[in-house]
Amino acid sequence: MYQRILVLLVALITISQGYGDGAMAEEMFQDGPKCKDRMSNCVSDLHAYCESHAIVKEDYCQKTCGFCTPDPPPAYVTAEPKITVEEMENIKATCLAAHNAKRSLHEMTPLMTYDMALARRAQTYVEYVLENNMKFDHDGFRKYNGYEDGVGENLFGSSSSDATSADAVTSWYNEINNYNFATGTKLSPEGGDIGHFTQLVWASSTKLGCGMAKSDKGTYVVSRYLPAGNMDGSYTIRVHELKGIHEETLS
Repeated sequence: MYQRILVLLVALITISQGYGDGAMAEEMFQDGPKCKDRMSNCVSDLHAYCESHAIVKEDYCQKTCGFCTPDPPPAYVTAEPKITVEEMENIKATCLAAHNAKRSLHEMTPLMTYDMALARRAQTYVEYVLENNMKFDHDGFRKYNGYEDGVGENLFGSSSSDATSADAVTSWYNEINNYNFATGTKLSPEGGDIGHFTQLVWASSTKLGCGMAKSDKGTYVVSRYLPAGNMDGSYTIRVHELKGIHEETLS
């Protein structure tokens, strides 16, 4: 009983603190679902309080507690990519190699494997955004298709029609120059973004899927990650130093 009360108290504290820089949990696409849980542990813990605590049912865990009607997913969630299998394989080869080249520079950071199901959803999403002239923002429906634990996402846009997914990875990785490994934060409060870099090298994110589309406006890339990275409080244990840093310090 005391353990369950503690879980609820932790949930209340967590929701008041919010998410860290780059956290994907609250980055919702403009047409994202209205029926959703605000807490990540609704299914595992808080569901037990749906009936006894109104704040859990009506605010923190509306979806799990059945307080709202689940949103129907947009068409792109169940659609198939409009590009060929060969084009999907080309994106895979370039995007996976670029990610693993950067991850291999860091200590205790395993290489990624490619998840084609993730890639298909990334591809149909980027196609949907371009075809409908939508704002290129994070997809609030990426939890659909069984990904209840959440999916990390990086976005890249370039005015160049010659840009590739490797260019996207380079752009994201360059945020390393803004990152403080010791504190897991920006080097300065006014510093540039770090969330794309940290998701790219997040040690426990081991599955990758990429989508890419081009238009007369340029090139757009979506990369998705499982498990999702950028979890508040975990930066210093999931984003590791470059290899050789400690040896250089000791010498």
